[in-house]
Amino acid sequence: LQDVDTLQGLQIYGSAVTGHVTSDRPLDALCEELLGVRPTGRAISGTSLRFSWLHRNFAQLSLQLFYNPNILELYAWAYILCLLGSIPFPDSFGDTMSLMFLPMLTDLYDVNTYS
Repeated sequence: LQDVDTLQGLQIYGSAVTGHVTSDRPLDALCEELLGVRPTGRAISGTSLRFSWLHRNFAQLSLQLFYNPNILELYAWAYILCLLGSIPFPDSFGDTMSLMFLPMLTDLYDVNTYS
């Protein structure tokens, strides 16, 4: 684990990020709460979300919206989700990411306690 800390700068002490998805809300509703848009149809399947949906909805942020803190926060959530789904927790399908950690991201102040 010290290699992970050194190479990727990820914290190795704290609450471990493991296990199954546990949430009192459906994941599509949780996506809507954090991202402002509910994935529908083939965008979400079980506990996986398609990168193409995330890219289609959050690839471009217009300069006018950049100064709106509420919109900026939605794009920040999307960016964090994309990073987690592609670098430390890639999905074997290539175009999907696991939403197993989404419930843990609802409070950004707790994120630094995870390892």
